[in-house]
This record gives sequence, structure tokens and C-alpha cells, in this order.
Amino acid sequence: MFVGMESVLMRIVAGTAWAPPDDRWLQFSSGPLEQVYACRERSLFTTDPIDNHTARAVLQHVDDHLAVSRSEGDWLAGDRPTAADLAVYPAAALSRDIGIDHDAYPGLRRWMRLIKQLPGFVEMPGIPVFP
Repeated sequence: MFVGMESVLMRIVAGTAWAPPDDRWLQFSSGPLEQVYACRERSLFTTDPIDNHTARAVLQHVDDHLAVSRSEGDWLAGDRPTAADLAVYPAAALSRDIGIDHDAYPGLRRWMRLIKQLPGFVEMPGIPVFP
């Protein structure tokens, strides 16, 4: 039995080029990255004030990783895109909904551009277009 998004995704991509070398970023997408989704949900569906500091810290972690690991490749888990990139992308791309400007995260912006260039990529509604 598979429980949780990361378990299901790992099962789907097992043995394919989309399989990441480990599940670290898939766990991140259903762990710390949930802070970005929770903040966005509050922003869109309540009138409560939002505090995006935790979401900013999560995205800074991704940006820092992309900057440090660039010598290993342009992707979260190495030299090729994997399911880990696809799992993290939506929260990062939709973070402008909670007032997070992507200009502060150059590694994240570069990485999001690379994802948009993948063959067969289809833009989600609500994703901002940036150069």
C-alpha cells in the first residue's frame, strides 16, 4: 500500500528517467513545501492576514540548493529533470499569490524557466509569465 503523494509518485516513476536518485525532494514537497500551499490557501479563501515568512524561508531553501548544487546540474536532484522538480514546481510558481516576488530568488527563477522549456510542458492557469 502506498500512502502520501511522494510514495505514489516514486512508485509511478520507478525505473524511468523521471525517478530521482532519492526521495528527499519528494518528501520536501509534502513536508516543508506545504507551508507555501497553506499560506496560499489562507490568502485566497479567507480574509485572515497572512504571514508568508515561513513560505519565504522554504523557497529560499530551494533557491539556495539550486545555487549550491549548480555544479551537479540545473535540477533539484542532479543533472536531469525528475519527478522531484515536478512536485516542487507548482508551489514555487504560484507563490506570487502570497506576495512573494520571484526576483528575490534568481536560482528559482532560472529553474522555473527550465521547467517551462521541458517538452510537452503545459502551463497551469495562474502561473505568471516572466522573462
